[in-house]
Amino acid sequence: MKAATVLLWGLVGLMPLKAEPIMNRALEIAEQSTKIYESFSPRAYPDPADGRMLIGYGFDAKSNTISKEVATLLLRELQVEIVLQLHEKLPFFRELSPVRQSVLIEMAYQMGIAGLMAFKKTLLLIEGGSFKDAAAEMLDSKWAREDSPARASDLSDRLRQNRF
Repeated sequence: MKAATVLLWGLVGLMPLKAEPIMNRALEIAEQSTKIYESFSPRAYPDPADGRMLIGYGFDAKSNTISKEVATLLLRELQVEIVLQLHEKLPFFRELSPVRQSVLIEMAYQMGIAGLMAFKKTLLLIEGGSFKDAAAEMLDSKWAREDSPARASDLSDRLRQNRF
């Protein structure tokens, strides 16, 4: 594990060590919600979008099986890396509530940081505190219309209502 991950999550009991309490909650929410939409698969399966073999919670498959515990560790590892990138790229990220942070974490998990950053107007609205407008803007996208309508609707509601 990378030093930053160890700092945030620790090695014993999967409990956060020194992360800010608000970030711990954001990661917990993002993990729970990601698990809903990615689903767990202990066996490799083809990604419907591009045919890559995936495993666990949508990870590139390196072997044929994975335990749920290992998949959860990988999920947390990736989400911690996302948080570090969001702190760097979005200075306002730290000021958001854990629920709203979790929305951005989960969007970046699904689409990558570059995919999230393409939501320029949404991010500007979030930065300005216009969460209702930002939530509506999220839904005006191919992601919401075609790729992941249920997930987009849920994340949009979460952003608007500040509730998980």
